[in-house]
Parts: sequence; structure tokens; C-alpha cells
Amino acid sequence: MSWKEASVDAGSQLGISHTHSRIHRGVTFVAGEDIADLDIATPRIYGITTGPVLKPHIIFNVVASLGILVQLYYGSSFSAGTSIAAVNRNFASSKTASMAIVHSPTGVTLGTLGPAGRIYTSGAGNGGSVQAGGQLRNDDEFVLATSSLYILRVVAEADNAKVFVTMGWYEEG
Repeated sequence: MSWKEASVDAGSQLGISHTHSRIHRGVTFVAGEDIADLDIATPRIYGITTGPVLKPHIIFNVVASLGILVQLYYGSSFSAGTSIAAVNRNFASSKTASMAIVHSPTGVTLGTLGPAGRIYTSGAGNGGSVQAGGQLRNDDEFVLATSSLYILRVVAEADNAKVFVTMGWYEEG
């Protein structure tokens, strides 16, 4: 299959998706982390701090080699952690994210459990159709409140899990 240029008549309008237009405006960001060895005893915890004006509209994507549980908490609290850089998806834009993400925050109070998801191992709970690992992605965004703290918690259900976590979002008032 080969790609062809779209032919547009004079005076016609060609539209792009709402999300794609945000990339062009420089208000769409991504942050992530590759975890080489996640064990049962040490869940990976991410602290998310939203800014005072713009609301992040976020999608989480988690890929794992073994079974994991992913939980999003709101009404959380935490202190400093290791910052994860947010990259603007428009490399020509100088805009920076108002939302900040850290991993391994200290002084964590989880808060209220919101949405959760699971990747099963060896078909457990899934009729045997999944042998090991998989991907967990929400296609519908979550809109986070301004000036708020959230916790994303990734819990391994077997030792030595390889996990890749990405968070993609755009910000608007």
C-alpha cells in the first residue's frame, strides 16, 4: 500500500482532529518511565501535581511483561520525589506543562481510590487467553482538577516485571 497526497480543491477546507490541533498549539505533553524490574514488595508510585489555572486532560498507558494492578487516587498528598520530565509534543513550541509528575514521592497518603485496571498473568481471570503481560490503556481522557494532587500506583503481581508507563495530556482552562 502506498500513501497519496490528498487533493483539495481551491476554497475547500481540510480539518484535523481536536487533539491534533492541540499538538500544533503546543499544549500537549507526554512523560513516561521504563521500569526494568518492578517487584511485588515495591510498587511504583507517581505523584501528580496540577497547576492553578489549566486543567490537564490525561490518558494513561501501561505496558507490562507480567501481571500488574494500576490504581489512580485523588485527594492524595505527598512530598518531594524524583521529577519526570514532561516533553511538549510540538518540538517547535516553547510552552511548558503546568502539571508536574514525580516518581517515588515521600510522605504519601493515597487518598480515595478512583479508576483501576489490571493486566493479568497466565490467563488468571481472563479465561486463559493471555499468557503473560499486556497493555492497559484508557482511550477516554480523565480531566484532572486544578491545584490538586493525585497518585498513580503501579503494583506488580509477580517479581521482576518489566513495565513501561506513559502519561499523555493536554492542558486548557
